[in-house]
Amino acid sequence: MAIGNVNGMDVRLLVDTGASHTCFDTKRILLLPDVDEADFVAIDKSGTGLGTNSMESSYVELQKFSIGDISMDDYPVIVINMMHVNESYELMDLEPIDGVIGSEFLFHHDAVINYKTLEMLVTPIS
Repeated sequence: MAIGNVNGMDVRLLVDTGASHTCFDTKRILLLPDVDEADFVAIDKSGTGLGTNSMESSYVELQKFSIGDISMDDYPVIVINMMHVNESYELMDLEPIDGVIGSEFLFHHDAVINYKTLEMLVTPIS
């Protein structure tokens, strides 16, 4: 689990090496400062993943998005319904997640995941 920050508010993010893009839950992203559903841009094709066969998706640019020492402006993320993921987390008495860090972020920042120590090293790209 990683803690990130969007527009000054902390978010809980799952590191998902199998996700092609960083995604946020449709309802939870709307709880963040300066994120408005009117700014969502629909994506024409349905996506798959996170335990479903297909899902409608949109994208939105986050004004300020940071993870650790990495801070980005106007960072595009996918917005999808992750209700089924958080329902599963609730059944396991785990806190809900706001989204997932996808492989586009991990690849771009040369992420190294140490499974033994449960640490992730990412490199700021200038």
